[in-house]
Amino acid sequence: MKRQIIITSIIVGTLLLSLSFVLTNSEIRYEILQQIGLKPTPKIVDDYYSIKPLAVGIPSPYHITILGNDVFFNERFTGNLYVIKNGKFQSEPIINVGLDNEQTKIHGVGSLDSSIFIHVTEANYEEDFYENNRILEYTWNGKKLNLIQEIKPQILFTDMHHSGGIIVDDNKNVFSTYPEPIDFPLLDYYGYGVHGFTFDSQADNIWHTTEVDKNQNWKEIVSDTNYHPDEYEKIHVISVEDMKIHNSWELPYYPNSLVIPDTNFSKKFQNSILVGFCKGEESKGGIYEYPLDAQRMNFLIQNTEFDLLGINHEEYLIADNFYCVSDMEMGSDGAIYVSEYTHSGAIYKIAPKS
Repeated sequence: MKRQIIITSIIVGTLLLSLSFVLTNSEIRYEILQQIGLKPTPKIVDDYYSIKPLAVGIPSPYHITILGNDVFFNERFTGNLYVIKNGKFQSEPIINVGLDNEQTKIHGVGSLDSSIFIHVTEANYEEDFYENNRILEYTWNGKKLNLIQEIKPQILFTDMHHSGGIIVDDNKNVFSTYPEPIDFPLLDYYGYGVHGFTFDSQADNIWHTTEVDKNQNWKEIVSDTNYHPDEYEKIHVISVEDMKIHNSWELPYYPNSLVIPDTNFSKKFQNSILVGFCKGEESKGGIYEYPLDAQRMNFLIQNTEFDLLGINHEEYLIADNFYCVSDMEMGSDGAIYVSEYTHSGAIYKIAPKS
């Protein structure tokens, strides 16, 4: 009897240790969730590219930014900022801005040179209430962040849900999206749901997307606007030098993230834009790549002067089976880093095949 108790205790102990190992090992947990169908497995559908995971099973990665070999991401709806150093996810956040006030959250990140810029806000998600929005600049020495100063950004108004995106141009001008009405907005229109947000350093242009919400009563947000949302989502491009130069195109799907790779990034197009999208009612998320003209201000596709509604988007699909492509950034190694936002998410690398 005593021997049976000992054997049973050993078996139970072994099972508990195994279960504990699985639950605490993010990579194994993520693989198991993929195998049982609870997590999609992203795949390349274009022969020009390859994809491989950088880190999986990580906590809700949303916006990402890259300094050298270090990839940073904020955990959505928290004050945590994490880093992946030399391909290894560091399980302890390098900063938690909510230690003194649990309502303080990180809504976006950006970087330039050795600086990291963080959009911080006090948020009450139950009431859609955000205040004290600010951009903080930190320097990164490879081990820790050091606060330098608060930055006054150039601001584009957006809604509560999609606020926080940050881009920094080559002159260290910081652009961000704030979830509040602005007396003097950066552009001469109010965009609802500005989300995809990227800077094209080669052409000195800003690209971003806007989402449509037909149920949104705009007068409750902005009392003096005559803006009426169109039926479709949009992609926009604006010249930083002259913001009156502004093109936009309607889309038949929800564009969630953007990145402009360097010229000749792939053998497919000389200039292009990658557009990430989230899971829809009938499809999972993925990435399209569209060709751009030499000035990188228009699409190099016939009959797309005003919209992208009439083209076959499947011709431009390069990756699918994501749940939600929440952000994409170019790395110094020439690869595109893609964050997949879920509770136990992942960051992948997409690169042209040699």
